[in-house]
Amino acid sequence: SAATVEETNETIEELKSKISGLQSEQNTLSKQITLLDSQVKLTTLQIQDTERKIDVLETEIGELTGEIDRLEQAAGRAVHERKKIQ
Repeated sequence: SAATVEETNETIEELKSKISGLQSEQNTLSKQITLLDSQVKLTTLQIQDTERKIDVLETEIGELTGEIDRLEQAAGRAVHERKKIQ
């Protein structure tokens, strides 16, 4: 009987220890989930920022391509006019 009470108390202490450990693990996992969620949000924002930069660069490239075309045409006309003069 005394052994049974002692065994029960040991089991209770073991279970309390397990519960405490599991609560600690739960807290750690919760923190990891929060960290991962924050990392996902940060990465999403970085992707959006990069996409916006790409859009701006595409626009600038289009404008510069148009300007290059205009300059090439002007240079071609200038060469043509120069040949006429000579």
